[in-house]
Amino acid sequence: MKINCHTFNLWYPPYLNGGLSKDVSELAGEHLNSCLSCKAAADKIENLIEKKLHPSEDPFFYTRLVARLDKGRINWRSSILRPALAYTLVLALSLSMGISLGVYFHSTITTQSLYLSSEDDYVINSDVSELDLIFCDETL
Repeated sequence: MKINCHTFNLWYPPYLNGGLSKDVSELAGEHLNSCLSCKAAADKIENLIEKKLHPSEDPFFYTRLVARLDKGRINWRSSILRPALAYTLVLALSLSMGISLGVYFHSTITTQSLYLSSEDDYVINSDVSELDLIFCDETL
């Protein structure tokens, strides 16, 4: 009994793994020896499998790997120091603005309390109370 190329293509993977019965395996082997197109396809498949299982060593593999890793490497110094410097500058600016505003408002309040109006000075230094001033007759 002979098999066609389509049937061989279905049987080829189990043929390679030894998953066919003895009779079917002999039929697949006979077809593989007699059919040139199936033999060429089987050789290509076996070469691909061999390359995947036992790759040849590339002398420049390590060099290319290091170059690719360096290309994607992040410069940690600049990526960490830039935000830290920005946060430090914002903090210093906020602190200096807070101190200057505090000094300004403190000096404004202090100077206002030092300079009393003449009416306040009269009330503080006289024996007359505020009620006396309110109910005081203007003719006095």
